[in-house]
This record gives sequence, C-alpha cells and structure tokens, in this order.
Amino acid sequence: MRYLTPLHSRGSRAGGSARKGDVVKLVRKELTQLEEQVPWKEVQGRWRTLRTTWTRRLRQADSTREVAVCISEFHDNLKTDKSSGVFAAGGPWEQSLRECLSGTGSPQQLQQVWDEMRAALQAWLAEGQLPGGLASLDKASYEQAVCTYIVLQEAASKGPEFLEQVPLDQILTSQKELLALQHIVQREAAAAHSRLQALATASAAGAAGAAAPPPALLPDMEGG
Repeated sequence: MRYLTPLHSRGSRAGGSARKGDVVKLVRKELTQLEEQVPWKEVQGRWRTLRTTWTRRLRQADSTREVAVCISEFHDNLKTDKSSGVFAAGGPWEQSLRECLSGTGSPQQLQQVWDEMRAALQAWLAEGQLPGGLASLDKASYEQAVCTYIVLQEAASKGPEFLEQVPLDQILTSQKELLALQHIVQREAAAAHSRLQALATASAAGAAGAAAPPPALLPDMEGG
C-alpha cells in the first residue's frame, strides 16, 4: 500500500448511457488506485491479511454486484466514523450500497455510490482527516453551511423552481463548507428515513392488531 500516491488523470467519466462493462471497469480501476493511497494506520489490522485476496477479487470482478462487494469490504475495514456523515449506518449511501449488493442496483447507481465514497476519501487525503463526523470542519464552515441549509429550506417551501435558483457555488466558497452542507443534508435524510421506518412499523402493527380475531371467551367454570 503506497502512501498518498497521486491518482492518474481519468479523462471523461462514464455518462448515463455508458454500458455496464464500462462503469464496472472504471470503478474497478479507480477503487484500486484510491485504496493504494490510504495509509495503513487508517485501516483495520486485519486488512493486511485480507488485502491480497481482495485485490485479486476486485481485479476479476465483472458485475455491478461483485464490485459493490469489494467496495463494501474496503469500507468495512476503513476506520471511518460509521455513526454520522457520508458513511452513517442506515444512511442514504449505505442504503444505495445495499441495493447494489443485493443485485438490484444499476451500473449508474454503483457509479453514484463510488463517486460519493471517492469524493469523501479524497477530501480526507487532502485534509488528513477521515470523513464521517465533524472533526475536520471548522466552526465558521459549519455555520456557513447551516445558514445555507436554511436558505435551501426556505426556497424549497416556495417551490422547486426557487430551489434551483439558489446559487450554491456563490454561497459556499470552500470544500469544507460543501462538506459541512453535505453532512447536514445526509444527517437530515437519515433522520427522515428513520422516522418513515418508525411510522411504517407502527402502521403495520396497528393494521395487524385490527385484523386479529377477538379473544375467545373462556367458559364460566363456576356458573357452568
């Protein structure tokens, strides 16, 4: 594993019309390159043993699911914060990865999963901080992101056309501010997902209770 080896120039990325093989080949290549940049101290100790087999399986992977399995195993061995941020357990990123692992995810979905992971890890390589929590974000960046999120909420309440007019490229002028906004949005999305699951569970329980037959009456043993 090399330390901070620069990524090679990639040229044009696969578009929405790219063939499955093109996406698999591109993600496989970029994952191999990025894994080589992660220092040993930022991966679990078992990765030294697993890495050789993982590298061989990644090189041989020729389907969306097989590449997703390699992404998942690499992710599991990174010392990233799994409680919040991009890689939050149960969050949007993990949900998309699970769909790819189940075989129902499309090549474009695999591309999106990888793009988000790659962006988060490259930001860490530049900052020297593992993505996940807020440790790498200064207070000013986070405050700016909070203000921007409020602006987005106000625009969304007026309609989609107003949301599209918010000049994010002018409001957020640094990578840290963008990362902070991403953290806030993903945190809120994960919270909304949890609330929806809780409502669905409660609704299912209520429906099951309503459909249950009334309890049988026991005979009066004294009165006969």
